[in-house]
Amino acid sequence: MENVAISNSVVNGLDANDGSRILLKGTFSSTDNGVFGINLNQDVSLTMRGAEATLTGNTAGAQIALRSSLVMDAVNQNLPSSLFTGSNDFFGITVTSNSHLFLFGDATVEARNNGSNGITIFTKSAVEVDRQGTLICEGNTLDGIRAEDSSINLFSINLATRPTLVSKNNGEAGIRLAKKSIFDTNSAANTFITDNINGGILVDNNSIVTLKSATVKNNGYANVYLSFGSNGDFEGNNIDGDIKCDSVLDNEIRGDEGNWCRRL
Repeated sequence: MENVAISNSVVNGLDANDGSRILLKGTFSSTDNGVFGINLNQDVSLTMRGAEATLTGNTAGAQIALRSSLVMDAVNQNLPSSLFTGSNDFFGITVTSNSHLFLFGDATVEARNNGSNGITIFTKSAVEVDRQGTLICEGNTLDGIRAEDSSINLFSINLATRPTLVSKNNGEAGIRLAKKSIFDTNSAANTFITDNINGGILVDNNSIVTLKSATVKNNGYANVYLSFGSNGDFEGNNIDGDIKCDSVLDNEIRGDEGNWCRRL
């Protein structure tokens, strides 16, 4: 598919099912549709190479479900790719049921001003940001990123190609982890979690956060909060105030900021 515009469909803009394979190039827009701008359901693979996709004004932006994947391949000879999901009634992107969103190379995903979460990751799914990939969640009504039984990972093979994650000005948390989820920045990422109304990084129910060289500031309630048996590993961060944790079950905080923990 190359240079495609879809709008005002009764249900989904782009609907791919049952083992479909899609290569997306050029411009793509899916706007003002009845349900999803893009729906990938059951063993579907969508690859973006030199593609600029926009999903706005839908009930929800993109769903990646049931062992499906959306791969942004912007390495080697491939041109940059971008995916913008904004002003959808509910979430910007949801990744669920053993599915994946991959950003490789000069790839950018933005989830802005959506009616619930910017990005939602459920049920053993993952968002992977590799090399100089950029993930931005800003101005969403609920969480910038919410993960349950899933993971968010930032990777780099070279300090000159650091991935970037920004989650700011969201109505609830910048990043919320629940039900044994994982958020791992590794050491080379550029991570900024700021100005979220109800918390920076909220880590609950045996989840794990590994945070290195990150900026976490100006978030309401707590910049970092661990609860219900969660674990945190912190190194070289710029975090305002205490790292907070509850007193119900044991939480573990390691690293050079472990002495900042204040139990509530």
